Amino acid sequence: MLEADLLYPDQANPYIRWSQEDVVLARGSSADGLQKITWSAPEEQGVYSIRVEMFPVPPPLGGDYSFSSSLELTAQLFVSAKSLLTDDELVPENSYYALFHLNGSLRNSGWLGTETAEEEAQVIGQIRWNNEKGIMGLQTGSGSGLRYPLNVLPILEGQLSPCTITFKLIPTGENAKQNLMVIDQNEEFRFRIFFDSDGQLVATIGIQDELLYLPSGINGLDPGQYHRIDLSLVPLQDQLQALWFLDGKQTASIVEVPLPGDLSREGQTHISGINGFAGTITEMGVYYRDPLNGLSVDPGIYRNAMQQKHGRRLVLAEGFEGLHLPDPESWKLNPENASATLRSGRLILPVASQLTLPFFELGTEGTAFLIEFFGTIPLGSTVALQWEGEETPFLVVDPAGTVVAKAEEGQEEAEEFTPTGTNLRLTLTSGRMSLATADTPILFDFKPPAAPYPWLSVSLQSPPEGDDLEIDTILIVQEL
Repeated sequence: MLEADLLYPDQANPYIRWSQEDVVLARGSSADGLQKITWSAPEEQGVYSIRVEMFPVPPPLGGDYSFSSSLELTAQLFVSAKSLLTDDELVPENSYYALFHLNGSLRNSGWLGTETAEEEAQVIGQIRWNNEKGIMGLQTGSGSGLRYPLNVLPILEGQLSPCTITFKLIPTGENAKQNLMVIDQNEEFRFRIFFDSDGQLVATIGIQDELLYLPSGINGLDPGQYHRIDLSLVPLQDQLQALWFLDGKQTASIVEVPLPGDLSREGQTHISGINGFAGTITEMGVYYRDPLNGLSVDPGIYRNAMQQKHGRRLVLAEGFEGLHLPDPESWKLNPENASATLRSGRLILPVASQLTLPFFELGTEGTAFLIEFFGTIPLGSTVALQWEGEETPFLVVDPAGTVVAKAEEGQEEAEEFTPTGTNLRLTLTSGRMSLATADTPILFDFKPPAAPYPWLSVSLQSPPEGDDLEIDTILIVQEL
């Protein structure tokens, strides 16, 4: 059902004409109910322009006007060949305080939209739907965008809740001095995400006369490339933490003074708009509740990015960007009372502690492991690979430059190598292990157990003394 919001005097009976491209869909007087029509979507996927015109009076003798009316509205409707809500979109919807899928609708699918009367955003200026790179989105520019009459930040009982603001977008050119989102709340509070004069993405929070500055480290987005940008805000009693991510990888961690505890939920939100972002925004959301309904930032930023990149080849991806450790039922700490913590988007494994990842099958064509550490790797740290049912690992790597492998006869083979910075990359194929180094890869042969698809685990061990082991990301991908 398509409906036009028309304004005319009570006694008038204007003539209304609906058309798709150059084909008239329906025409007649308002008395005949032509303010709305039923539109049958075409079978082919694409963007279709629908126009409605209003003439003061009907044409003579039941004919039609040969010219266009000066009073007209045009809408662009996206027709998809499949369900609009895809695996790439932000889900689950009940985890979001505000959520605009922008897949042909301006509806807010988050809590704020479903629990209030404000379900849809309003258009600013001239916008159009775009299906660039097969991804539906809203094309915006300077002076065009969306206005939502409420503040999309989750302010609960006067305090900002932990949350993650996510934009998926495709820039069309350089984005210096452009607004991505602005939230106004009179003179007491102002939140803004924008590209500064150098093209760096920045967020600012203005509270009365104080301005908090949160630079992202994200500069010069490539025109025409699809990107996901996340900003996680974690309000604590003594500080505000902000974490930025680009395409799943952390780019900045900032600590600022704490926010006051008497913030108001009032305000309105502009997406793009005046001096707005030039490009296509495909989705925007504000995550604030985890699957257990606890207040949280988005704990799956890295995992979701790797899922889109690797698809069903992905075994495990953890970026530690949440507020809590991964599932303790499958991630084992030894000793059990070890106080492993998450801080600034990384895992802190205290000295003399071991973290064992869930068991998984070794891929038929091989499996790749990539572990990214933060800062200098403390001496004595190790990464061990062990078969299910075996008592000892068959491979132990010290990321600082030593690897020990168990040979088929039970003998141990040791070799030193030059590390590749703070990354550790291992690839296991049928009977052979490859360790990436700053020079030539190191190769070891091994014999898997007799099971058709052997189960394998990875353990990370911090040094017995000295500094904690800090881990940024863990990625395991199978070659199918």
